[in-house]
Amino acid sequence: MAFPKADPELVIWFKQFAQGFATHAPALGFTAAEVTSVENDAQMLDFLISDMLPTYKAALQSRTAYKTLIKDGPLGATAGQIPAAPELLVPSGGRARLHGVHR
Repeated sequence: MAFPKADPELVIWFKQFAQGFATHAPALGFTAAEVTSVENDAQMLDFLISDMLPTYKAALQSRTAYKTLIKDGPLGATAGQIPAAPELLVPSGGRARLHGVHR
């Protein structure tokens, strides 16, 4: 079975797979650690595609406006703080790990 190529569809598919995998994994010989890994990967992918990327796209627009204000804005205007980037919580290679458990 081919994985969805478009990110939004992949998120839906991955979340559904993770739910089913958790149910059937023990009978198929997978460990609890493998189930947790699939669940974590699905959650992180959902966060990245559904939350972080849209947030960063909006932040890009905000930072571009910030740069324009600093560069060309009126003298004495305050620009505020630029927020720090979040830390990555799971290792890379989620799709490869998924291929390892989706047989």
